Amino acid sequence: FYNLDVFRAKGLKAPRNWQEFEEVAKALTSRQAKGFIFVTDPQAWLFEAMVPSRGGNLVKDGKPNFASKEALEALEMLWRLNRAGALSARSMAESTFAQLDFVRTKGMMVMASIANWPAAENFSFAFTLGVAPVPREPGGKVPMGGAQLVVLKGASEAQVRGALEFWKYLMEPPNVARWVQASYYVPVRKSAIPLLEGFYRENPFRKVAFEQIAYAQERPRHPQFSAWAVLLAEALEKTLKGEVPPQKALEEAQRKAEAIR
Repeated sequence: FYNLDVFRAKGLKAPRNWQEFEEVAKALTSRQAKGFIFVTDPQAWLFEAMVPSRGGNLVKDGKPNFASKEALEALEMLWRLNRAGALSARSMAESTFAQLDFVRTKGMMVMASIANWPAAENFSFAFTLGVAPVPREPGGKVPMGGAQLVVLKGASEAQVRGALEFWKYLMEPPNVARWVQASYYVPVRKSAIPLLEGFYRENPFRKVAFEQIAYAQERPRHPQFSAWAVLLAEALEKTLKGEVPPQKALEEAQRKAEAIR
């Protein structure tokens, strides 16, 4: 999400890769505003988007991969922006302040899930809002995540059958389309896309998220990933709020994650 009016005034375009992103963030920075607002959420969800979009992964061969070249490049970029005064780092507890900073033009770009769109709609913007895909390098991916439906191991046969019927009902294209419009998420079936053409025409911001499916990948599916991600989020805070060098912070998070059994 970005302040389109300021972009236009400065002759800037939405960054397509991370080098452009860093340059744009610095160009947007002034005494009154930071170029980029970054939230260190407990699951490192926003930072995660910066790694596969560079061609890397936070999990490799079933093990944490926090000290990878791509993860280090991502955190070093944030580190440089922070030291240049172009970054406002906020914790998840400060996420409301991050939103207000953006609305009040104290920050010019902020990264968030399209599921945060309802929160954005609650604000009255004094500027034109722009929405762009996550910057990425050639061959880069973006992580796609959401919620899941599960059937517990102890469910009866009747409950399993009922859950399956409910799942089949949800997967019918008209119901997928209804779900997308109500939930702010993206369709999980291609057959629902024709039913959403008019909706996306009227909601171009949400279409931006939908179009990223073409180069999306699922979040790491590992039973320990949530615990590992907490350690990664701590590393981000140490670097961006505690001045711990990126490599040291990531290597520490890697060691701690490897120790979790």
